[in-house]
Amino acid sequence: MAEVNATPPLSKTLAEESTSSKNVFNTEAQGKRTPYSPTSSFVFTHLPGFTHFISQRNPSNPDKIFASALFAAGHGYALFYPETILNLDDDFRDTRGISLGDVGVLMSDNQFFFAFNIFLPADHLYNKGNVPESFLPLSPLQDSEVCTTADYFPPGYVVASKGVKVARHSEDPLHITFSSSERRGACMVLPKGATRHDISRSSARVFDYIADNAASWARHIARSDYSEANGSPYVVTGVDKTSVCSNLAFPARSPSVNMSATYQNGSLRPTERMSIARGASAPEKLSPLPNNLCAFMRGIRIALGRTEWVENVDDRPEEETFYTEIFVDMPRLKLPFLNTIVWGKDEQAQSLSEKSYFCPHAFHPSDIAAQIMLCMDPDDATAALVDDFIWSNISQAESERQTEVQRHPLTFICTRGCAFDDLVSMFRDIFDMHQVIRRRGELRPSCTMRLIPHIRRCFDISSNIT
Repeated sequence: MAEVNATPPLSKTLAEESTSSKNVFNTEAQGKRTPYSPTSSFVFTHLPGFTHFISQRNPSNPDKIFASALFAAGHGYALFYPETILNLDDDFRDTRGISLGDVGVLMSDNQFFFAFNIFLPADHLYNKGNVPESFLPLSPLQDSEVCTTADYFPPGYVVASKGVKVARHSEDPLHITFSSSERRGACMVLPKGATRHDISRSSARVFDYIADNAASWARHIARSDYSEANGSPYVVTGVDKTSVCSNLAFPARSPSVNMSATYQNGSLRPTERMSIARGASAPEKLSPLPNNLCAFMRGIRIALGRTEWVENVDDRPEEETFYTEIFVDMPRLKLPFLNTIVWGKDEQAQSLSEKSYFCPHAFHPSDIAAQIMLCMDPDDATAALVDDFIWSNISQAESERQTEVQRHPLTFICTRGCAFDDLVSMFRDIFDMHQVIRRRGELRPSCTMRLIPHIRRCFDISSNIT
């Protein structure tokens, strides 16, 4: 594996400025279809199998607050529980943890549940009994297909949500204090830093393989014992691994109560009663300590189209209807995602009584993005594939625009929060910077970056997944 030492800049690769392009549907056969313009109103309605979105009911869910508050950092999905969960021996968690090529789902508490790995044979201990019947593994990754950045996050690095003030008192020993007057938020401390591993975007065989098998994997997982809502299957293509990390989340609170916490003597502790902190570390019995903990995870989430879901999956009882809580500070009867003339009417809102038996679902913005893509599609697509890199692009672009945010070489503070208005802002950027490509009946976003061409990256999902 090629290794380089670097701190985590907001954009690592620049591409040439491109001409502006509209957010339209492209197809395999260019010129055979009238481009679908986002300025045409469409109905964003709930699609079969997807989670429903409601305003928050449990303001103290630390795992959901943590994931949503730090998603805007642009590093992928932040894991309050950096271990994976599965029905295997402890040696899997103690030595390996979440790795490239893992396929699984986010459970209701935002933990990653491992199903199988695409680079391991069907009869491997980790895969046995969990793979689809037609599963054929991909040959293992070559060193040239993995981009490894040692100490991408240097020792002592902090990632904090919008509005958190970070005061660094000492680097050795590490002593940091945190404070915030925001309603909710989170912070992550990486005392020993973290190393980044990503499947190279130039490894076409991997992304072709994922695209070819995405729908069958989604059907398999939806029918399994660990089934979740449509859009839940997650194929891991990037991880930030470490041997120790400390996480903290603070829930919705009265404006008169501020968050405060201290990291000292190897522990992150709140100095008020409402915040929730937890630490995780590799087993001390092992030497050297393995980087088995995953601080941030990146990957591709797979959602099935309307017909594909109804014909192959939709036979589950009503009590398995899923819902996701969205942080809305002001009471709203509906959640009008992108409620403008561009996006048209919202029919997503779901009325739930206290007696309804619904299953909580993990937070991830792709649950919304996939439904928007499928609703925009004039045809009935087989599936929608949403890569976490699209969130990294717009989040890091936004951070470079916000020059007034506190800066420190070892501290990153998000410029967007986890409230409803921040979520709407993020989706406006996503669908202004990307066009939706349809190939082989599957939808995926393709980066145009027409609003911020000077920080455009060498990234295009459609060029690697065909």
